[in-house]
Amino acid sequence: MNVSITCVGEYVALEEVDDGTWNVYFGPLLLGRLHERLMRIEDAFGRIKRHR
Repeated sequence: MNVSITCVGEYVALEEVDDGTWNVYFGPLLLGRLHERLMRIEDAFGRIKRHR
């Protein structure tokens, strides 16, 4: 999921849930979980999209 393009010009919220792990929200909608060390966001199913 590329949040930078999808939500360009919009506010997103980050909620720290663990050391280096953040929930990413758009309004009340949970977009996924950011893993700071990997700089990747996993979706609700725990999948991390990899760029080829």
